[in-house]
Amino acid sequence: MAPLADMSDAGTVADAETVIFVDIDGVLNVGVKDQDDAPLLFNDSNREFALGQRGRRQANKHDEDCVQKLMSVATQCPPSHEEGSSYSDLTCAKGSHVSQVLSKSGPSVADAETVIFVDVDGVLNVGVKDQGDAPLLFNDSNREFALSQRGRRLANKHDEDCVQKLVSVAMQRPPSHEEGSSYSGLTCANGSHLSQVLAKRLAQIVQAAGPRKSVVLSSNWRKPQHAHRVRKLEAEVSRHLGSEFAFDARTRPAEERCAADRLRCIGDYVESLCSPTGRFHDGRPLRLLVLEDFFITPLDGWSCGNSTIDSTAAAEAYLLNRAPSSANVAAKLVHTYHEWCTPSGLRVQVGAGLTNLFFKQAIEFISAPVPCKQQQQPEANASKVKTLLPQVAPSMLSEDIVASKAVDLVKANEALKALTVSEALPQLDKTCSQALVSSAAGPSGAMMDARWADYITAAWPWLSMYLPCAA
Repeated sequence: MAPLADMSDAGTVADAETVIFVDIDGVLNVGVKDQDDAPLLFNDSNREFALGQRGRRQANKHDEDCVQKLMSVATQCPPSHEEGSSYSDLTCAKGSHVSQVLSKSGPSVADAETVIFVDVDGVLNVGVKDQGDAPLLFNDSNREFALSQRGRRLANKHDEDCVQKLVSVAMQRPPSHEEGSSYSGLTCANGSHLSQVLAKRLAQIVQAAGPRKSVVLSSNWRKPQHAHRVRKLEAEVSRHLGSEFAFDARTRPAEERCAADRLRCIGDYVESLCSPTGRFHDGRPLRLLVLEDFFITPLDGWSCGNSTIDSTAAAEAYLLNRAPSSANVAAKLVHTYHEWCTPSGLRVQVGAGLTNLFFKQAIEFISAPVPCKQQQQPEANASKVKTLLPQVAPSMLSEDIVASKAVDLVKANEALKALTVSEALPQLDKTCSQALVSSAAGPSGAMMDARWADYITAAWPWLSMYLPCAA
C-alpha cells in the first residue's frame, strides 16, 4: 500500500536538508566590543586580569573601560539565565579562541525522542458535551437526525437541547475556519467511532515524528472492553501510513472521572520515564506531545495536585514538574476543545478533534529544533518578586531606609567591600532569597529587602547588573 500522498505540509524531520551558516567569533566564543579596535576575547586570562585590576587606576581611560567591560561580562547573566551564574561559564581556555562549552555539539532533532499521548474521543472524533450523560458522538446518523428534527417540538427539554447542540455543531466552523463550511466535514461514518479525516491526521503526526517516537494510548479506550475499538483504530492508522502501526504503550489503568484524573495519569507516565530506572534518566532530550480534550473540559482553573490548570502553559508546566530537574524535557498540549453559544444562549462544548488549527500546532512542535533544557516552573511568590525587585531597587534609599535596619545596612556595606567576586555573588543570592521569603508578608517586605540589596551593592556598581538575575 502506498504511503500518505498529501504530506507536503507535514514532512518528517528526516526529509528536510539543513544548511547551517557558522560564524566563529561571537558564536563559538564570547567577544566584547572595543570601539575602533578588535573585539576583546573573553578568555580565562583576560577575565582573571580584569578581576585582578578591580579598583585600580589604569594608564588611560580606554584601558579602564576595557577592564570595566570585562568585569561586567564576567558577572552578567546570559539571556534567560540558562548558563548558570554568568558568562564566566563560557570563557575560552588560555591559548584558545573557542569555548569548549559553545563548541560542544548539543542535542539535534534526531537525538530527541517524541512521546505522543493520544486521547480518542474528542481528538479522533467530534464529541458534544451532554450534561450528566455521555458525550453525543457527532456521526452521520446523529447529524442527519438532528437536522431533520430542527424546529420540531420534542418530548422534553433535554432532547430539544441535544438536537439544538447537534444542529449548531453541524453549522459551526472550527477554529480558524480551515475545514470548509462546518464540523460536518469531520463526522464519523455510521457504525464507526472514528473520523477518517482525523485518523489520517494522527497518521500524519506519527509519520512527522520520525523513527524516534513512541505513541501512548491515554484514552479510556485503553480499558479491556474497548480492545476491539483499538484494533480498528490501529488498522485505520496503518492504512493511512502504508505500514503497520500499533500503540507502543498505555497509561496506567485508572478510574478517570474528570480532567485532573487524566492529566495526573499522563504525569505519572512522564515521571516513570524520567525516574532513575526510566528510559530518560540520563537527561537525553525528550518531547512530550499531548493530544487531549480532557473530557470536553475547558482549562478554566481546575486543580491537579497543587497546580491550577488555567491554560495550556499551566498544564505543560505540570507535566514538566513531574520530571526531575535534571531531565531534558519539552512539553506541548494540543487541547482539542471548542465552545460557543447558540443564538438562544445555549452553551455548546465540543471535543473538536484534530482540526487544521490543532493539527498544525502538533506538527510545528514535532518539527521544531530540540529546545534547551526546560527548568521546572517557579513558585508563584518567586515569580512575583522577580518582577518586583528590578522595579523597586533603583528607588531612593538613604532618606527612606527604616532606622531599625540602618546599622545592619552599614555593617553589610562594609563587609561586602572586603569580599572577593566569588564570595560576593552568593552573598547577593542570599539577599535576594531573603526578599523572596519576606514577600509572603506583602509588597512592603519585598521592597525593604530590595532596597537593602541595592544599598549593599552600591560599593560595587557592577553588582547591580546581577540583581535582576538573582531572583
